[in-house]
Amino acid sequence: MEFLATRPKLRLTNLTVKSIVIEGDFDIDAKIEGFDTIKDTYKLRIELNSNFPREIPIVFELENKIPSNEDFHVNQNRSLCMGSEIRLKSILHQAPSLETFAKEILEPYLYSISHKLQNDYFPIGELKHGIAGLIQDYEKLFNVKGECAVFRVLEILGSKERNANKLLCPCGCGDRLGKCNFRFSLEAWRRLDSKEWYREHLSFLQNQS
Repeated sequence: MEFLATRPKLRLTNLTVKSIVIEGDFDIDAKIEGFDTIKDTYKLRIELNSNFPREIPIVFELENKIPSNEDFHVNQNRSLCMGSEIRLKSILHQAPSLETFAKEILEPYLYSISHKLQNDYFPIGELKHGIAGLIQDYEKLFNVKGECAVFRVLEILGSKERNANKLLCPCGCGDRLGKCNFRFSLEAWRRLDSKEWYREHLSFLQNQS
């Protein structure tokens, strides 16, 4: 496995048909344009299941180096909140590997955390906490405005295309989706996951909002 071969401080601690667990020291040596290079180390547990890359790995920091609160984007169960689920899915969809997860998702998150620990602020724009942050990010991803529009996009992605085309377009044009070119921008998002997943994600967001 390339991921472990290039990171000798990590080891495979559990392997079954349904899951993989990797633990150990994860070193970062990274830089964001306009900011200093940061070298740091975090002791992590990375949990993957058989649905990877459709399901995002769950990561825990094991030495309490990262404060366990929303200001550092740590979930209540102490797993790391590395970004909105659909954004992470889109990254892995383009290059579905654990190495992509490490370089494009985990390392940027840890760089930002180290920067905040050292300088008391995140180096790039920070999303709001909780559901508000998800809505904020999905507005950018889908190019729509407002919670209702985000929910409508998710409803569309969770529906059969012929039914979705009868719904009001989320772009705000006032037409049905089937009459608006906005429908073409949704094709890439349909490929990320199943209609059932989008319906479940919409239900989760609505229950939390």
